[in-house]
Amino acid sequence: MSFWESLRGQFVTLPYPEQDCTGRVVIVTGSNTGLGLEAARHFVRLNASKVILACRNVDKGEAAKKDIEESTGRRHVAQVWHLDLCSYESVKSFV
Repeated sequence: MSFWESLRGQFVTLPYPEQDCTGRVVIVTGSNTGLGLEAARHFVRLNASKVILACRNVDKGEAAKKDIEESTGRRHVAQVWHLDLCSYESVKSFV
């Protein structure tokens, strides 16, 4: 890849995925900030029947849920579940 191809690639807008997720349940870990939050928001927009926000901090997860509901207009799709991947007991109780 040449320098010019690489540079041009920085300004190309990728197509927005529009796969329908109707009837699907999606679990997103680390969904209270960053990429996890945006991924969860995206799955809500794609009509997933349930999006589980798996977070270490439930309060931050609830804030993320509220943000997703306000930005998408879809209520009662996102659910916040406690999950700490550093704790085996937390993983067992999540499953």
